[in-house]
Amino acid sequence: MNILHISDIHFRREYKESPKAYERMLSKMDNPLNALKLCINKALSENKVDLLIITGDLTEDGESEDYRILKEKVVEFTEGKIPVVVTLGNHDDKASFRKGWLGEAGSDEPYFDVYETNEFDIVSFDSSSSTNSSGNITEAHICWLKNTLEERKSKPVIIITHHHFDEKQAVIPCLKCENEFWDTLKKYNVIGIFNGHTHHHARGVFNDICYYTADGMSFCGENFSDGIVSFEETYGYSVYSIEKGIVKSTKIETISTGNVIDVCKGSDLI
Repeated sequence: MNILHISDIHFRREYKESPKAYERMLSKMDNPLNALKLCINKALSENKVDLLIITGDLTEDGESEDYRILKEKVVEFTEGKIPVVVTLGNHDDKASFRKGWLGEAGSDEPYFDVYETNEFDIVSFDSSSSTNSSGNITEAHICWLKNTLEERKSKPVIIITHHHFDEKQAVIPCLKCENEFWDTLKKYNVIGIFNGHTHHHARGVFNDICYYTADGMSFCGENFSDGIVSFEETYGYSVYSIEKGIVKSTKIETISTGNVIDVCKGSDLI
């Protein structure tokens, strides 16, 4: 089975001009739907893709209408032929996501879900927090995770979540969690953790578990030692080939147009 992994779309119906540094950058950015369409088309033309996962920050503002439109576009770009599994990021809103993406009643409860395949299961683990952009894992999160993994102890499992765990990955803070989280994962056949948040791809092993971060689908920030952040038009995706419960290969496609969207002081982004 092949999985297409994208992240951090930051979709908004309209990107308005603003004197605020981050908002100004967004107003200059090309609409991420263009990158999304290009990347999905490229991935599908070059690979057999069985499943699409999106690891959070689907929208910029977390409005229900943005989720509705984004989902329509994802279905359009994939021609409705590929199942889509998502998790939520710090720019997402749980209640609006449920209304706009799922067509359900709004709720601020964490969005947990499981997608089952014949070979393995994908556990969508919501690390997003309305009060902490770096994410949060509570005892309730751990309890749900333990019960869910115990129910699936006979199968390989992939965990998808938004935030990165390795502080060496990026300047932006990583998700801090107790050892209980990692101890829980190590008791079961977790074949990988897929995430986003940094807008830069990465792969390796973290706490003895295979670990994969996708590029952003909107922009990437390059940090310089003098406190300057250069926002660049770079986006991409990853494709994983999974055989017999093992991630056998990874293809990373990063597209950089060379366009610098904006440059600002890091302190102006706070």
